[in-house]
Amino acid sequence: MTPAPEFAVEVDLNPYLAVGTTRVDAVVTVTGSGSAAPPVDALEIVIVDCSGSMGGAKMRHAQQATIAAIAEVRDGASFAVIAGTGTAQQVYPAAGTVRADTRTRAAATAQVQRLRADGATAIGAWLRLARRIADAHPGAVRHAILLTDGQNGEKPRVFQDAVAECVGTFVCDCRAWARTGVSTSCGRWRRRCWAASTSWRSRRTSPPTSGR
Repeated sequence: MTPAPEFAVEVDLNPYLAVGTTRVDAVVTVTGSGSAAPPVDALEIVIVDCSGSMGGAKMRHAQQATIAAIAEVRDGASFAVIAGTGTAQQVYPAAGTVRADTRTRAAATAQVQRLRADGATAIGAWLRLARRIADAHPGAVRHAILLTDGQNGEKPRVFQDAVAECVGTFVCDCRAWARTGVSTSCGRWRRRCWAASTSWRSRRTSPPTSGR
C-alpha cells in the first residue's frame, strides 16, 4: 500500500512590530513529502442544444462555448460531445469517448462547427445518453456541461424520470441563454432533483422548463 503524502506548513513573519501596527505580512511555505496519489481519470461530456429555438446568435454562441470547453479538456482525459434535438446524437466521437489530445480536440471542434439548429427539444433524452456514456467510466470524475435555452418539449414526467436515472452518475453544469439570445449572469440556482450527483449549476434564475 502506497503511504499517504505528508505536508508541513511553515510561517515566517516579523515579530517586531511598531506600536499601533494593524497589519502583519507573513510568508507561508507548504512542503510535501511521500508518494503522490496516482492521477484520477476524468470524463467531460459537452451537451449542445441544437433544437430550432437555438437558431441564429444562440447557436453561434453555443458553438463557441462548446469549442472553448473542448479546448480546456486536459490531455489524457476522456470526453464526448452530444447534439440534442428531439433525440440525442453523439457529435464526437460516433460512440463512446476518446482521450483528449491535439488531434481529437481538433476533430471534435470541426464537428461542432457543422452543427445547425433544427428540430424539437428533449433534454431528458440528452441526459440519458450522457448517463450511458458516464456509466462506462465508473472510476472517473464525471462532469457534463449543458448549453441550452431551456425550452424543453418533453412531458414533465418524462423529463423527471430521466433526471432521476442520472442521479449519482455525474455532475452537470448548465449554461442557459435567455430568450433575448445572450447568456446572462442573472444568478445561480441549485436544485437537488436536477443534479446528476446531484448539484446542477446554472446561469439562469430558473431551471429549464418542461413543456412549452
